[in-house]
Amino acid sequence: MSFGEEYSWRARIASWLLRLPFGSPLARLACAGTYLDAERSSLVSPEHRRVVELLDKTLHEDWRRIFPGTDAAPGLLTYLMDPGDRGANIFVTSVDDNLLFVKYIRHASLFCMLEREYENVRFLQNTLTDGLQSSIPGVCELAGTDDARFLVFDHVRGERMSEILPPGGARRGNRAEAAIEKAVAWLVRFQQQTTSGWASVASFRDEFDTLADRYASVWPEPGPVQMLFNDVRDTIAGGADLKVRLGCCHGDFFPGNILIDGSNVMVVDWETMRKGALQTDDLFSLFLSYRVPDRRSRGTVDVLRSFRFVFMEDNWFSQMVLESIRNYCAESGLCGGHWLEALFVLYLLRQSLLEAEGILEERMMEREYWHSRLNYYATNRDRSILGTP
Repeated sequence: MSFGEEYSWRARIASWLLRLPFGSPLARLACAGTYLDAERSSLVSPEHRRVVELLDKTLHEDWRRIFPGTDAAPGLLTYLMDPGDRGANIFVTSVDDNLLFVKYIRHASLFCMLEREYENVRFLQNTLTDGLQSSIPGVCELAGTDDARFLVFDHVRGERMSEILPPGGARRGNRAEAAIEKAVAWLVRFQQQTTSGWASVASFRDEFDTLADRYASVWPEPGPVQMLFNDVRDTIAGGADLKVRLGCCHGDFFPGNILIDGSNVMVVDWETMRKGALQTDDLFSLFLSYRVPDRRSRGTVDVLRSFRFVFMEDNWFSQMVLESIRNYCAESGLCGGHWLEALFVLYLLRQSLLEAEGILEERMMEREYWHSRLNYYATNRDRSILGTP
């Protein structure tokens, strides 16, 4: 059962309960345990729960104020990392029992996120062909006041890919392989339709030099990292005839944002989309997001073990990743080998610096984990699957 189907009947019950006296607590109970709440409920502290309860109350008030004549049957979905956060993802039912996906924010400094996603989705709806338009949510409305905003989507269906993939280290599964194949095929089609141009690998030399110098100022580490950087510089410098795509990049292309509905794929959360970007970033993001649980601490992720499992070990998943990368390169008209490794290192380098500047905030992860990945890759580079032609 997809989260859309599961929530549909829960939301109908909650919508009916809201019409009863004192029905709001029962409505919240009917919607409990769906979507992200189900996998993170054990991690929510009492302080977080109080924030959620307050947010749930203000949500109803804001919904009735902004959309008079309708009522929401919400289930708070996003785990609130910071108790001061006033944003949440929710499901609601609207008139005619149409299942809607709603983003709700009560922090004025974050309104730009909803506006940016609204603009990005509208752009894609006007850019993509009919075959891919259905793979992004349909925007119904962006509405709000000075202190609250709602971004309402419809046609959100499917099972989250993160629910399909087995936990890191588990045995292979046919559904996982099929899901990854569909996601990579979708990515190729999306990038083909949103490509704005091509660039030679050599054109990234200046960017790489600048980032490498900044990296050295934050982490002055001689040895393997600098040796890796020197090799990547040589690879990039020799890539004048190697072309890579520039175009739309989702920016957060990971299994939690990918929904699988039979043979169809839907991708959500478009606020981080960039235009004219290096499109291989989404490919790396997809596989770098695979998580292997930390055996020492329940509910957390072993970052380096995850990285090692996907890119540095010979197992069923790394073999599938390698095959997916080869298919991606073949379908995209690109070549593999060391130039792909150079772009991978460039991606890790860029993410490490964004994290050091506090721009990236990863939940339940150790700090500086991008830097840790890059350092681990430099030290164990001979085991990487990315150097495989």
